[in-house]
Amino acid sequence: MMSFQPQEKLTGVVELEHLQKLCEDDPAFEIELLQTFISDAEERLQQACLAVARGDCLALQQQAHQLSGASASVGAPAILFLARRLESGCCSGGFAEAPELCRRIGEHLEAVRAFAAQRRCSLQPG
Repeated sequence: MMSFQPQEKLTGVVELEHLQKLCEDDPAFEIELLQTFISDAEERLQQACLAVARGDCLALQQQAHQLSGASASVGAPAILFLARRLESGCCSGGFAEAPELCRRIGEHLEAVRAFAAQRRCSLQPG
């Protein structure tokens, strides 16, 4: 079993202040950006999992790099942390922990999806 650094557990799902600033306090745009991120991240994660299954470290590294950039953009710190760890692991021969890192990224992606759904509901008049 692998151990994760404390910052993974201490970070929020989405840094709301970062997202709000990025979207210039436009709640509708926040939701749109999160949905785009989720869709893209799902595709990248699927491709990363396929790369793991093929043993293709270069493809895995590329997908992890894309995931880390996208998660940094929207303010998803746990995914950023895990994607960077996945990317650097490929460089240093840490391919063995890649399946676990992919699984954890998937869990955090689901948390971002739940956050976006909750945010969408809170913005609807009701």
